[in-house]
Amino acid sequence: MGEFLQIRIAPPGSGLDDTCAMILDDGRPVTLAPESRHELVGQVLNLDLLAKYWHPEKPGRDPLRVVENEVVSDAPSFKMFGSPVLYASKAELQSAKHAYFELTKLEATATRVRIDFEYEVEGVRGYVEWRKPTDDWRITDNSVVQR
Repeated sequence: MGEFLQIRIAPPGSGLDDTCAMILDDGRPVTLAPESRHELVGQVLNLDLLAKYWHPEKPGRDPLRVVENEVVSDAPSFKMFGSPVLYASKAELQSAKHAYFELTKLEATATRVRIDFEYEVEGVRGYVEWRKPTDDWRITDNSVVQR
């Protein structure tokens, strides 16, 4: 047979463009722009599944403390429970015996992102996954489990 060229034609808004980026994603890791990373971290913090574990009324939970690591090394500005989120090293938070939230891993390709997290004081672990078929990241899967 040999090589061939396939041409697809569709009206604007058909969703045909949504498949192109996904098909061309070779799975290689990419670095997310800070704005995208901040947006996704904000979505993790505001995840409905986490709401029942925050307990801001308990001592030491407000303000929310987040482990400063490679996922949030630039300490993006967020508010939780009406207070600014505070960032510190894990060692500092543990030595002060503060409750803390940790974004443990961020993996990104051109069209997929996964962020894993832990909220140790509640024994909670989870993840959020996104896909980017066009211009916006969309949550495609998430899970929160309590040990």
